Amino acid sequence: MLTTPPKVASRRTIDLPDPAVNVLREHLEATGPALPSDPLFTRPDASGLRPQHIELPWVRARAQVGVQWAHFHDLRHAGLTLAAQAGASTRELMAAAGTPRSGRR
Repeated sequence: MLTTPPKVASRRTIDLPDPAVNVLREHLEATGPALPSDPLFTRPDASGLRPQHIELPWVRARAQVGVQWAHFHDLRHAGLTLAAQAGASTRELMAAAGTPRSGRR
């Protein structure tokens, strides 16, 4: 399955906390070199992830922490809220959310 960016020109740089960078570094070291266009996360057979591959682990994780009401997309909102609470500026939040600046697309 080939996927495309969700929006035109949606590539952007994001800041990640050190623990997330460390986990991604370990993942990349374990999976070996890849092309920049390759998916970051794949199934054991190297095929791409699809929504159904994420749903069961997401359901289990929600049950384990007692938040069955949460939607996967809520993680995005939580991350932006935490960034705002940590002092991110409106411009930084808009960049992290992928919101185009006024007059630019």
